[in-house]
Amino acid sequence: MQSAGFARLSAALVALVAACIAPAQTTLRPAKPPTPNNPPAVEAQPPQDTPKANPKGQPKEPDRFVLSKGECAVVRADVTIHDEQRDKDIELRVGIPRPAAGASAPAEGWPLVVFSHGAGGSRDAFPELLEFWGSHGYATIAITHEDSLLLKRRKGEGQSLRELASEKGRRELRNSVDLGNRVADCSFVLDHLDEISSAVAKAGGSAFVIDRSRLAIAGHSAGAFTTQLCAGVKVRAAGVGKRGLGFTSVADDRFKAAIVISGQGTTSKILGDEAWSEVKIPMFVIGGSLDSSPSGMGPETPESRRHPFEYSRGVAKGGPPAYLLYIEGATHSSYSGKSVSVLRGDAATTNVAQIGEAVRGGTTLFLETHLRHDDHARQLLESGKLKSAIPGKVTFEKK
Repeated sequence: MQSAGFARLSAALVALVAACIAPAQTTLRPAKPPTPNNPPAVEAQPPQDTPKANPKGQPKEPDRFVLSKGECAVVRADVTIHDEQRDKDIELRVGIPRPAAGASAPAEGWPLVVFSHGAGGSRDAFPELLEFWGSHGYATIAITHEDSLLLKRRKGEGQSLRELASEKGRRELRNSVDLGNRVADCSFVLDHLDEISSAVAKAGGSAFVIDRSRLAIAGHSAGAFTTQLCAGVKVRAAGVGKRGLGFTSVADDRFKAAIVISGQGTTSKILGDEAWSEVKIPMFVIGGSLDSSPSGMGPETPESRRHPFEYSRGVAKGGPPAYLLYIEGATHSSYSGKSVSVLRGDAATTNVAQIGEAVRGGTTLFLETHLRHDDHARQLLESGKLKSAIPGKVTFEKK
C-alpha cells in the first residue's frame, strides 16, 4: 500500500435507523423532445396532497419543497476490477437506471455520478441518495477505497467499534486515508467504464452505455476531500501520496460537476485561501451547524464546512457556479437521512429524514442543471425554493 503522506483527512462511518415523512412533492419528469403536447423536460407539479384544515388556534404547517423520486427503476450490481499498475482490486457498486415502461435509455448513454465514501466506509455508503439519483436517470458507481474497514476486517485488521470510540482509534482511522490512492481510484473508474459494463453483464446484469460528456464526482467527508481534489482544488502539500501527485492540482477534467458533502476548508493544513481559485467546474457544497470533527478525526468545524463555497470564485469573479446548502441542526452523519453515527454519537436537532430529502432534492436539481443543462431545473435550483426544504432550517446560497 502506498504511503498516505500527511495529506489525510477525517470522516465518519454511518450506521442508522430510518424515518419517513410524506409531504407534498415536486416531480421532475424524464427528458423528452419538447412538442406542443409535450412540455419541456423538467416540470414542477403542484402539490398533490389536499391541505387539511388547521385546528383553531394551531399554526399552519409551512409548505415544504420536496423533490419526488424519478420514474426509473434502478438495477444494482457489485463488481470488482483490477488495477495492474497498483496491483489492487477495486470493489464497486454500480447502479444502472431502467427506464419506465414505454421509455428507452438515451442513445448517447446515461450520465454518471462517481461516489467516494468517508474514511473507513465502503460502497454501501449513501444508498438512498444514489438510488434517488438513479431514479432520475443517473448511473452511479460507488467505490470501496483501501481505507474501508470492511476490507481490513476480511484480513483480520481494522479498528473495532470500541477502538473507534477512542481518540487513538479515530486517529488511526484518519491516518489510513490515502488521498492520492483515492483520486487514482476515481480516475481508474473513468478509464475502465467499458470493462465495468462488461463485468456487470457477466454478473447477470445488462451492459450499459455512459455519456462520457456528462460525468460528476461526489463524496462525503474524506470522500468530499477526494471530490474536491478531482474537481481541481489545489493543495499546499509536497505530495498527496507517492503517485506523482505532488502538484498543486490533481484534477481530472473529465468530471463536469462536483458534489461536496461535509467537506474540508482552510482549517486543513494543506488548504489555503487560494485552494479553490482554479476550480473550473460547478460545485454544490453541503454542510450543517452541528457538523464538526471529534478529537482525533481532524480540525473541521461547522464554519469550515462552508469554505469550499465561500472561497470559490463564483460566476461574478470569472469562475464556475457554486452553491451552498447549509442546514441548521445537521450533523456529520445526518446527510444521508439516517440517524446516529456509531463513531460520534452526535444527534441532529433537525429531523434527519427531512435533512436527507433536502440533500437529495438539492443535489438532483444541481445535476439536472449542470449535466443535463435543463433550464427548468436551473430555474428551480436558482429560485431559492430549497430554503423551504426544511422551513427555517435551510440556508441556500449561490454565486
